[in-house]
Amino acid sequence: MAQAAQGCDVIVNGLNPPVYRNWNTEIPRITRDVIAAARASGATVILPGNVYVFAPGPEVWRETTTHSPETRKGRIRAELGAVFRAAAALAACDGLERFDDIPFPGPVFSAQTLREELEVATGRKLRLSAFPWWSLRLASPVWTLGREMLEMRYLFETDHALDRKKFDRLLPGFRFSPDQVAMRAELRPEMAGVTAATVVLAS
Repeated sequence: MAQAAQGCDVIVNGLNPPVYRNWNTEIPRITRDVIAAARASGATVILPGNVYVFAPGPEVWRETTTHSPETRKGRIRAELGAVFRAAAALAACDGLERFDDIPFPGPVFSAQTLREELEVATGRKLRLSAFPWWSLRLASPVWTLGREMLEMRYLFETDHALDRKKFDRLLPGFRFSPDQVAMRAELRPEMAGVTAATVVLAS
């Protein structure tokens, strides 16, 4: 990684452990490798974060919101962010602090809105059904992904959004894609011919 980073101005750390597991060993290893590469090249590190570091609670989460994770993956994410204060300080960006946290206000929508967009995209009426969390609990002793998904269930049950004031101040001319466009862009082409009549959503 250090060799690949030579001559780079920016390193975007988008690596994730495969199959959503081994965070406690893989995330720290990836973090150390990225820091070493940044030190060797002098590049600025950009880390796309997530909401795992926030405690459950219906509110707008800001860059100043205290990181108080209640899950194992949330604690690992919080530690990763603290390590990256040193990495990001290797270089300064115009208009930013030497370490900066900028919430990205992506689409916020309800299960009902998602169903409506899926109906438009597929041309079919769809029925909304609750996600069978019990099946993940039943399979979790032998299915790693099911166990990891159960740990993050609170994010499906907590109304939340990211504050956009700081983002708008830094990039006042940025134009977001409409929510409908963003959602439809994630659909696979074969969804246009779907015949299933049920959409199962976490609830």
